[in-house]
Amino acid sequence: MSKFNRRSFLKAVGIGAGAAVGTRLAGPGFMPDAMAQNSGAGKPAVLVIYLGGGYNALFGSAASFMNTAFGVTAGNTAQVPGGPLVDASFNRLPKAAFDKISTVQINHRSSDHGGGQRGGQSEGGPVGFAIQLASSMGGDGTIKMATVGGGNVNGLAGTMNGTSIQNIGDARSTIDALKGNDTLADRAIAAKAIEQSQAMSAGRFAASPKGLTHLKDGYDTVRATLTKTATPYDYAAVLPGYGVTGTAINNFNSKIAAAELMIRAGANVVYAIDGGWDTHGDRDGSNVRNMMNTRIIPPLITFFNRMWVNNTEPVQRNVNVVIMGDFSRSLPGSDHATGCAATIIGANVKVGGFQRVTNNVGFDPNRPSGRGFFSLLGALTKTAGAPFGANAHPDLAV
Repeated sequence: MSKFNRRSFLKAVGIGAGAAVGTRLAGPGFMPDAMAQNSGAGKPAVLVIYLGGGYNALFGSAASFMNTAFGVTAGNTAQVPGGPLVDASFNRLPKAAFDKISTVQINHRSSDHGGGQRGGQSEGGPVGFAIQLASSMGGDGTIKMATVGGGNVNGLAGTMNGTSIQNIGDARSTIDALKGNDTLADRAIAAKAIEQSQAMSAGRFAASPKGLTHLKDGYDTVRATLTKTATPYDYAAVLPGYGVTGTAINNFNSKIAAAELMIRAGANVVYAIDGGWDTHGDRDGSNVRNMMNTRIIPPLITFFNRMWVNNTEPVQRNVNVVIMGDFSRSLPGSDHATGCAATIIGANVKVGGFQRVTNNVGFDPNRPSGRGFFSLLGALTKTAGAPFGANAHPDLAV
């Protein structure tokens, strides 16, 4: 019996048609001999690890606080060759990734959560910069912009050229909905049914072009995926490395596992949002160091090993990872700074141009906010057309 039933379809649309993970993904069991490392000239993708509440600058700008603040000492830092002094937690990453770490300022000039988020993600515009980047990057993925496991960030919204945010809430339901054990005929029939449903709903969509945008995009995404030729994938082979045993996306390990699946399925930009980083009173940085080492770094080690060091596909990839938050933490009480010192890791990152904050978590007034930051991501991914203008951080891209 086909697994693509009414319930799974409605669930797929409701979570943004995330089942595209099953369209083109192949695991190591299918391609054991063909491997390609991360390449700055390969198929581009961006994984944004968004730490809701803030991202302490001690991680990317450790030299700013040596022996003076946030408990930074020579014993808990590591030197990126030719690049910034960073927290020692990053030294656990594979060398290929550690050697390509740099720090970039997002000078949004806001110390409240909503303002900081909007400054980094949209600068108040109707379409988030991440959606704009995902749309401009092109490619053949049916989902170009995704979040994994939910979470909200102000400014991460809107639609551009049919690209909007699709949330992947459960890997099993999404895979079952669009591939599972379906036959090609089942998929073709289902796609035709969705097309008819769209036609019947055309009047409603026209009457509410903004309010129903996400639903319309969900229909479009599911139909596009069903009409695309499916190839084998091995979802189960991905999970063990992340310590994940089920398909629910309910912790950070499962979010990064799902992010890998989405990138392999053709997504251009994926957000993994993690909460709990509004760390007031964490004067010695022990709280954030513990969260970074126990929650964030372990699945990132697996991600970099699988996507950078030992990619199991015969596809050259240019996978860039960003770690950012609402803002950095201010001194003396680990409160709200007026910008974010983000970490970028990518094959095209020029580590020698890293941007330190001052010893009081101050930002260079000449550094731009979110649009300038995404102009850098456009340069790192070699996105044509310069959708955000010329790269505002030429010192950070090769």
